[in-house]
Amino acid sequence: MAQGWINVCTHCGYTLEAWDEGNPFIFGELYFDDDNMTRLRKEYVYHPSPRAGMHIVGNDFRHLCVDCGRKFYCDVIALEAEGRERPACLKCGGPNAIPFDKLPGKPCPKCRKGHFEVDENSIMIS
Repeated sequence: MAQGWINVCTHCGYTLEAWDEGNPFIFGELYFDDDNMTRLRKEYVYHPSPRAGMHIVGNDFRHLCVDCGRKFYCDVIALEAEGRERPACLKCGGPNAIPFDKLPGKPCPKCRKGHFEVDENSIMIS
């Protein structure tokens, strides 16, 4: 069972939805990309699902760079295998990309005056 919540900036009200389990995935069907290279299609596996028992190969978590504000997904299983806690930001290259579920207490990149807190009335269960 996954739990979700809304992170809210204390100054500007900027909100971001977070889930504690990320987006686990497997690699499914083969396909050809634009360069005619054979690739495996990433398939997200949510519960309940007949594929949920398959071997999960990755887990994408949404990240926010608190320096430039870029939002992106990062496979935290691959990140851990590389021995890193955080990815570099895809936009600015900075080291302050934070997973959405770890945003409480972190500064807001939108207004640069507030910080994120959990909206206690937004707790969700999936």
